[in-house]
Amino acid sequence: MESSSVMAPSLRQVLSGVDTLVAATQRRARRTFARAESVRISPYRGWVTPTHAVVLGRTVLADMAVEAQLQRSPRLARVLYERFLTLEATPVDVRVSWRGQQATTTSDSYGFFEQRFELNGVMPSETTRADFALASASTGATVLQNAEVFGLQADAAFGIISDIDDTVLETELSNPYKRGLQLVYSEQRMRLPFEGIAALYHALSRDKNPIFYVSNAPWNLYQHVVELLDHNEIPKGPLLLRDSRLAERYVRDGKSGEVFVHKQRALRRLVEDHPGLSFILLGDSSRRDPLRYIEIAEANPGRVAAIYIRHVHGILARRGSLAELQQRAERAGAEWVLAEDTVTLARHAESRGYVPAAEVSRVREGKRQDELAPPVELASVAAGGDSK
Repeated sequence: MESSSVMAPSLRQVLSGVDTLVAATQRRARRTFARAESVRISPYRGWVTPTHAVVLGRTVLADMAVEAQLQRSPRLARVLYERFLTLEATPVDVRVSWRGQQATTTSDSYGFFEQRFELNGVMPSETTRADFALASASTGATVLQNAEVFGLQADAAFGIISDIDDTVLETELSNPYKRGLQLVYSEQRMRLPFEGIAALYHALSRDKNPIFYVSNAPWNLYQHVVELLDHNEIPKGPLLLRDSRLAERYVRDGKSGEVFVHKQRALRRLVEDHPGLSFILLGDSSRRDPLRYIEIAEANPGRVAAIYIRHVHGILARRGSLAELQQRAERAGAEWVLAEDTVTLARHAESRGYVPAAEVSRVREGKRQDELAPPVELASVAAGGDSK
């Protein structure tokens, strides 16, 4: 039998082709309706490492008339537009400025761009800002955008990495209908699923320990997730969300050949970016949070101080029971704490010196206040009662 000289396409190549086809179809539809569009920069929060600053964002095609109208529309309409109807711009040049340094970077075929700036001198501990502008006026109206770049304090005791879905914000994993509605709640209707979580995160960060959020939510919903976190007074930090392209679901590492999903890549990146820090990882027992956290602890011995897991009844981590995962965590040298409430986590953190003793009572009070919050009215949202 004669061997073929052409290799079969990989799954990633097939999925990439599907992504390209979908994007081309969207562009044809836009041209059909002859919409007036220009390129808009969506800035994302960046961070500082001991050696460099990470500044990132995305360029999208904006229908200016529609977006202006949506500012006066219910939140539901704005979120649905951002989630399903925005379209990445073809590669364009973006000017990026940070602390006196300037660079021009080019967005990729899906609009994403990232610029690193080497640190000149002292590592900034305060929050700074990066400025963005389109390098060419021919791409449309040039509007200056900026984003926060969170500093890194030399006396940081540890870093914090938290899941968002059902750890910080309620997303109703077990009910697709409710999950969809949770994504479009106004700030007033979003209830924290883990009472006292904001107080716990403030106790852990104490304005000096860097905090990062990792979620499987798509980048299209970035601004809405930020609004909800800020409204609930969750400590500010960079968000690493998911690229919604099919081809980016599983990415093979160029060196090791291993295949990683989004959360694995994000966790590994943050740990590698901060070689001098150990980390506390927080998530819930649904889906794969515990497994991903243990994998990063096993791959980085001594770098994960504790894994705090909110116990969600029902769907547990698919690969192995929680007891087995706890054994793996202990073998990796990471403390595993499975808890029903934030006060339990605060007490453990206090016993290990992660938070001062006084913070336990603050977390207890924060939990009490959250428990008094009114229940979410799904019917009101579904009926269009959200006027924000």
